[in-house]
Amino acid sequence: MQAKILIVDDEQYIRELYAHILTAAGHIVEESANGQDAFTKISGGDYNLILLDIMIPALDGIQLLERLQKEGHGAKIKQIILLTNLDEERTVAQGVSFGIRGYLVKSQNPPEKLTRKIAELLAE
Repeated sequence: MQAKILIVDDEQYIRELYAHILTAAGHIVEESANGQDAFTKISGGDYNLILLDIMIPALDGIQLLERLQKEGHGAKIKQIILLTNLDEERTVAQGVSFGIRGYLVKSQNPPEKLTRKIAELLAE
């Protein structure tokens, strides 16, 4: 299934790597380097999945989720996966309260695992 995916991460290397992998898997991929830009794209777009880094400038991942919900854009997002370099339960719990479907610790998830996880979520 082809999906429209937004990658939100301030690390250009991560965005480009994930975009390359997901495009090769047949998905339409857009990128954003900060929370404010991501908010604008999500408000105006219809994404099947968002890969959202927690530590991003302008609005961090949790602040972005909170703003989307507060301004009524939460329903536009079908699936959200938090990306983090930390295995931080409190932050993940906050994300769950805003509707995330899971999280991935970037350093522990090679590209193959990312594509498998995305395929599972899109099949739901």
